[in-house]
Amino acid sequence: MLLTINIGRPTEAGVYPPYDILLNAPIDSYENVYMKIVGKGSFADTGHYVLVKGAHFRDLPPFGSIRLLTNDTNYIWSFTSKMLYPTVDDDAIALVGDEEFAGTVGDLTELLHQEYNSPCVRVEFTADAVSGGITTQFKVGTLDMDVGYENDSVGTIDDAVRGLAPGYTVSEIYTQSESYDGVGNLPDTNVDGWLVYDGGFPASATDPTSQEFWNELEIMYRNDQIWIWWNGLLIPPSSAASAALAQSVSINTPYFPIEESAPFGKFGLRMWPGAVLRRALIRTQNRSYSEYTRGQLELA
Repeated sequence: MLLTINIGRPTEAGVYPPYDILLNAPIDSYENVYMKIVGKGSFADTGHYVLVKGAHFRDLPPFGSIRLLTNDTNYIWSFTSKMLYPTVDDDAIALVGDEEFAGTVGDLTELLHQEYNSPCVRVEFTADAVSGGITTQFKVGTLDMDVGYENDSVGTIDDAVRGLAPGYTVSEIYTQSESYDGVGNLPDTNVDGWLVYDGGFPASATDPTSQEFWNELEIMYRNDQIWIWWNGLLIPPSSAASAALAQSVSINTPYFPIEESAPFGKFGLRMWPGAVLRRALIRTQNRSYSEYTRGQLELA
């Protein structure tokens, strides 16, 4: 599998959320579902429940999580089963969980899409609020839904990003002295050939036909190897940085090793507020033939 992804530097300030590129992942697709809490309570023998409206019974998975969108924003509550709940005036859907729901009647919630463990390439950015410098690091391993995000700074309730399972490998940390929109003098960097574009049209451009500048991330997934290029620069794993991790990893190859996953799956991009995506191009071996497609897909 060869992926070519054009992205921009995240727009949020401070510690940016990462870009996660999932490979051969068992992803399911759900529509965005929003619901209103119309009741809550407890069963004598089966735990706590909330009553929701705004969704059809078939729209909800048999188990999962919902996120509170009002009051305690981003509070996440998990349910283990669903059932129809008959009432005198109108029926509702009951979601049953092990813990009491912290929200109140009238709150709005969002159904969280089911997530899975899968091979993952993570791109992390941080920014220095004083100097304006930008740092970037690549991590390759298995995304693990049982691991909290290692850079979590907001507590478990607001932590919607999971970390990589122990045994992942990392690149060195690449730095540049300031942001760069593609026009003017290049910023200073700690590695020759390294550069991060803001993404899109230059901030100073007034001509609508101006050239766009995007970071081109190329990932080749071949058996148990992950090869990464950033704007044409090969990104190898760092022996020193990988050895210094909590679970030390010894590595001396130009590619990132990874456990082989299932032979089939889906390509996925996990993005949070501030992420900017321009294009994703996916190339893989032909598995079927037609006059319309030959295993190639482009999203733009």
